[in-house]
Amino acid sequence: MEIVGRNGEQVARLAALDIDDLQEGAGVRLATRLDVSRTPVREALHSLAAHGLVIRSSRTWTVRKLDVRDVREIYEIRCALECEAARLAAIRRSSAQAHAIHEANLASRAVLHGAATDFTPASEHVHGLFVRAANNQRLVQEIDRTRLIYFSRPIAAMYAAEEIEESIAEHEAVARAIDAQDPSAAEAAMRRHIEHALQHVIQKLAWLG
Repeated sequence: MEIVGRNGEQVARLAALDIDDLQEGAGVRLATRLDVSRTPVREALHSLAAHGLVIRSSRTWTVRKLDVRDVREIYEIRCALECEAARLAAIRRSSAQAHAIHEANLASRAVLHGAATDFTPASEHVHGLFVRAANNQRLVQEIDRTRLIYFSRPIAAMYAAEEIEESIAEHEAVARAIDAQDPSAAEAAMRRHIEHALQHVIQKLAWLG
């Protein structure tokens, strides 16, 4: 995931995706790996803790595992926000934004030939472009906060190529509706995508036990 501006919230999002067990000294290791100072990493960990995603005990940080109820509630919020973002994007997007979305979708297909975990940052990038095309900064900020949610590499690694292909096709459906400036179709396509994503995540949580 790209870390624009190297601020604490973006580092938190990366940590939420990549860190399964934050033992003593994890902050130093994260700072080294991300090439940032310890301050934004500390902010990231405290932000994750404020969202109930990590737990601190003494000098150890541990990721809190989410259950099915947590996931459903998270995705209900995500659906409400991102469906509205897709609707607004279809109304407000610029030609440059539509082109950027198209290029990002093309680039995301390259991950079909790589590891399943490679799709997570590609998907995040496409979703970020959808949201920014809504041209509503407060909505962008609110959606960014919900993206602190931890689903981690164990979940991402379980995605089969056909599931990734399905997700890319759903991204492309949202993109076509935004490009055509059809707000109802954009909202509906995003809703289908998020509902399918929820089904996949719940299934994989069950497999993980």
